[in-house]
Amino acid sequence: MTDVIQWVAENFTDAGIVSTNGLISRDLHSSGDRERYFYLVGSMGMAGPIGLGIALAQQRHRTVVLDGDGSFYMNLSCLPLIGRFDVDLIHLVLDNQLHESTGGQRHRNEASPCDLALSAGYRSALRVSGAAALPDPGSLRPPVLVHIDIPDERGTKPGRVAVSPPDLTQRMSRYLATPHSAEGRRTA
Repeated sequence: MTDVIQWVAENFTDAGIVSTNGLISRDLHSSGDRERYFYLVGSMGMAGPIGLGIALAQQRHRTVVLDGDGSFYMNLSCLPLIGRFDVDLIHLVLDNQLHESTGGQRHRNEASPCDLALSAGYRSALRVSGAAALPDPGSLRPPVLVHIDIPDERGTKPGRVAVSPPDLTQRMSRYLATPHSAEGRRTA
């Protein structure tokens, strides 16, 4: 998971980033906190809808959603909403086949996140195995879902997010109100 988080931090330096609750937010926070990072706390299944709201609120720069497999399946109803709008949104689903944040329970999901996203109207979707297989960000055609198979890395957990929800909201509001470069914008 840490490799994927690092890829996001290096490749989306001007994007608003929404991370699902649990270990994904904790990993992103421990990699270096930024004002443009919106960590969800206790909101499983809400990364996609909040990411869509941020993408609709501003269209000057890209929005990246970091979702876990369990969180993704918790709120499939947001997919047609994301697919309906022509937003510059990259939806990353990190899949380790576990509900890792709640104790590592295994789960089984028969539905492919890529198939679900495409049938809901996303422009494109792809599945990769690990961070090393992630594509060049410029080749992505948003709204896009990238299903990333990651290994089961249970062990040492990063520290909890040290920013309160009200502070997260204020930070993101400031970020959305500030002009940013056009880096990473869709051209096709």
